[in-house]
Amino acid sequence: MMKYINSSLGLTLVMLCFCCFSLSVNAQDYDLDTSLNNYTPIPQANKPSYLQTITDPVFGTKITRITGDVGSPIPNISGESWKNIARHGYSNRQPWNADESIIYLGKHKSSSGGWGPSLFLDGETYEVIKEANTASANEQRWHPTNPDLMLLLRDSGIYTWSYSTGNVNQLMSLSGYSNLSTGHTGNYTNDGSMISVFANRNSDGKQVVFAIDFANNVKYPDIDFSGIDIDWLSISPLGNYTMVNGDYGNGSDRTKVYDLQGNQVGPYWSEYGRPSHFDVAVDENGIEYAVGNSKSRPDEGRIIKRRLSDGVVTVLSQGGYGSHGSARSINRLGWVFTSQSSSSNWGPYYDELVAAKLDGTRVERIASIRSNLETYDNETQACPSPSGSRVIYASDWGNGTYPIQGYIVDFRDKLSGGGSTSVNAGTDKNICIGDTVTLTASGSQSYEWSTGDTTASITVTPDVTTTYTVTGTDANGDTTTDNVVVTVNAIPVANAGEDIEICQGEEITLTASGGDTYLWSNGETTPSITITPDITTNYSVIVTQNNCSSTDEVTVAVKPRQTINAGNDVDIYLGESTTLTVVAVGDISWSTGETTSSITVSPTYTTTYYVEATEANGCTAYDEVKVTVIGTVEPNAGADQYICNGESATLTASGGESYLWSTGETTATIVVNPNATTTYNVEVTNAISSGTDEVTVYVNEIPNVDAGNDQTIDIGQYVTLSATGADTYLWSNGATQPNIAVSPQQTTDYYVTGFKNNCSDVAQVRVTVNNTNAVNANAGKDQIICNGDTITLTASGGDEYLWSTGETTRIINVSPSEDTIYTVMVSNQYSSDSDDVLVEVIACENDDINSNPNYLYEIYPNPTTNGKLKIHLGGLSNNSNIFIHDAIGKLIYYETISDNNGLIFQKEIDISRFNTGLYFVTLEELEKSTTKKIIFN
Repeated sequence: MMKYINSSLGLTLVMLCFCCFSLSVNAQDYDLDTSLNNYTPIPQANKPSYLQTITDPVFGTKITRITGDVGSPIPNISGESWKNIARHGYSNRQPWNADESIIYLGKHKSSSGGWGPSLFLDGETYEVIKEANTASANEQRWHPTNPDLMLLLRDSGIYTWSYSTGNVNQLMSLSGYSNLSTGHTGNYTNDGSMISVFANRNSDGKQVVFAIDFANNVKYPDIDFSGIDIDWLSISPLGNYTMVNGDYGNGSDRTKVYDLQGNQVGPYWSEYGRPSHFDVAVDENGIEYAVGNSKSRPDEGRIIKRRLSDGVVTVLSQGGYGSHGSARSINRLGWVFTSQSSSSNWGPYYDELVAAKLDGTRVERIASIRSNLETYDNETQACPSPSGSRVIYASDWGNGTYPIQGYIVDFRDKLSGGGSTSVNAGTDKNICIGDTVTLTASGSQSYEWSTGDTTASITVTPDVTTTYTVTGTDANGDTTTDNVVVTVNAIPVANAGEDIEICQGEEITLTASGGDTYLWSNGETTPSITITPDITTNYSVIVTQNNCSSTDEVTVAVKPRQTINAGNDVDIYLGESTTLTVVAVGDISWSTGETTSSITVSPTYTTTYYVEATEANGCTAYDEVKVTVIGTVEPNAGADQYICNGESATLTASGGESYLWSTGETTATIVVNPNATTTYNVEVTNAISSGTDEVTVYVNEIPNVDAGNDQTIDIGQYVTLSATGADTYLWSNGATQPNIAVSPQQTTDYYVTGFKNNCSDVAQVRVTVNNTNAVNANAGKDQIICNGDTITLTASGGDEYLWSTGETTRIINVSPSEDTIYTVMVSNQYSSDSDDVLVEVIACENDDINSNPNYLYEIYPNPTTNGKLKIHLGGLSNNSNIFIHDAIGKLIYYETISDNNGLIFQKEIDISRFNTGLYFVTLEELEKSTTKKIIFN
């Protein structure tokens, strides 16, 4: 089950264990007459009046009519009257809230097709309390454990709606999907934390099914249901499975069961192999089932259960045709309620409300339905209350005509033990001072509150936090008490600050106080907001604390700001004057210090003059005008510079024809080398005027960086090097910390550059490595092989080996198809080293080298004998070369054969001085070569 806690942060979900469901499962059992083995005609009693209670003459249960006559006013609902169909929703939708203090009736349809309002009824008196305004008639359910909440399914997510406050809160967002639905009959898990839905995925438009755990903000994977006509779906009571019912393309209904990851569980259930109009239930042992009427035998009604985990079917009753099954008695696990058909062909009982225990041990007959109308809109669709002690249903009362009315059969006094054993005052409430709240008790036959009220529901308006006690009396006269605390929270005093005046274009910060959260009229939610309104504007803020709110507003009056004009820019010659005039209202102030609207200026170089005018409202406007002095210098010594001590700076002046620096130099560009920060002046002159400017050269000291003493380590060891004397550092190995740990494999010099004020210094430290255990990798000599041959490579120099082929043995065999370099990494516990070996691949046999049929190149015998190698040649038209290489590619013999005009001849070579082994003989002619391999004996 799930407990809801209201706080200023929203709705917090606290999960409790599923095993708690079984604590009161067997506390009560039905005590109705089960001896009726055959149908007994039910006397047709007169139809009850609105809110009249009668006793069923056969079963002794109390039946109360809860909807009024067609056309009569609905009590407490102005301007509305009862319609032809005034009833609860589908049998899978629970009309009672969690503590059975409130009943929700869906919309009421008239014979003309119009709909009346949805209604809330008192859970004990069945009187109309108020009209519902939860914004949807189908995709909403009472929360299974919190009596104040309804759970709402919207395209944008899962929401709660509070009965007491009307507040709507989002529990989980579902962006990226649209048309979310359960088919109007699916339900949430028994703890109210999960639901399964089908929807359209916005990214590709596909219809998908998925489960949602909104208590933990988890969305499970999509199941693709493209092209499937889904009728409805539901998550299982404990949240283990999703059942999807619909037309899978064969023209008949089928049901499939999936786990939360989208894997189908067991075979599909065909139309006549599944319960009809079923609901999902959990038995006393925590096993989940689908329960309802069987369609496996159309000529014989049976109530069956089908285990969700594997589809195994068990018959719960023989006889009776249940049109709708309901397992909404979630607080009394292990039962299914059905409304049996009105046809006597379905004996031994029909036209009755029946409850079957899921273990197959009992079938309880509750009341006669008295219904003849069997159209879909008018079916009984019986639904039990959460405690399984009352059933709401629809009936025409045997008239066979409209109107259809809503009825509740109450058998609480027929349960073992005579009724409830404890009263429930409901959940604690939080209100704001001055608010009114309704407290509703349940679980007993009569009630007496500490206020003196004797109704199940009372309305209170406490000024301070108050504990209300209710005493409940059951059918045996036993009494129990329960308390409910109404916490009264003070309304915060919102303060948006004092009204304020600003000038047009100014920015102002407004700051609110008095609460924990804030909502300004411009949508911002911080206590302070910064605004720049163009006109006078009122800003309001809602200040909230402990879910109580108040509002304050502040006016920001925007005073207009005039537009002033200082005139157009002016050009004059040196020595001339000009008059500047500003058109403005109010007090005037020029950058020259003058306060008249017109001033006369005689600048010796180009100058910009600024003017401001302040009106009586305190707002100041600004403008400027530039007076360009033609022919004058515009001295510029350049930007200030920063150098390190000992460095030079190049200064370049501009703006005139001649220059005189404070150093005495007269060139535009000079080089200076100050030892301390120095400001240099330059006088810039032309034939008409002169002017001065200055530039400062800032001299920063060079840091004195020290890398520490040289170090000596054994190979494989680490040593820490530390640099000092600067702000930041860069070591030669890329490290940037002042202290670094190194473990070189050989003696290494480390350099560190230290930086301070953009100046740097370099220090060096040597780490000497005692490398008696150093590795010296050796991959062997380079090799030459024929294409297609295999050669053995042997490495040495360490304890462990890793070849570029991935092999880790010292000796490997390779057979490359092209020239290949093989690398081996040799290591021991102290160090590692690598070496390469080249395996060159040559074409030893190539019959296509020369298409001349007279071309002849043969070597024999192979292997050789008597230390002689014979070469048979012919068809050579140019000078040719013969090369002989040993197996490792070393050239051991070379000879040039002069042009023999294509004659065939034999060449004999003495090879007796060479070692036995594999050799390669290459004939090269016209940049073409042919290599043959031969064994020297």
